[in-house]
Amino acid sequence: MTTESRWTTEQVLAMETYCSDPNQQKTLESQRISRNDYIKNGLILSSISGRIVSLLDGTYQERLNIASSARTNAQRLREYNRRKQCYQENYYRSLNLR
Repeated sequence: MTTESRWTTEQVLAMETYCSDPNQQKTLESQRISRNDYIKNGLILSSISGRIVSLLDGTYQERLNIASSARTNAQRLREYNRRKQCYQENYYRSLNLR
């Protein structure tokens, strides 16, 4: 977890999809990075003391991922893959019912 209680990029990418869980999509959406988080992250990375503290608490790489949009891209990819997988599962399930 990062200091903002969000999943790391690796945790987002490693999340398993369970289409039978109706709350999983909401949980995934709650992990999106907000505009305030981007601003806060930018302020922390722009100062020497902020970088040092990030290095010490182990969040430096995740902050770099947020700054380079790698975290947002991972989030979008996971949401897309979940929608696609659940759509396919529902489609094939509906074919078997007929």
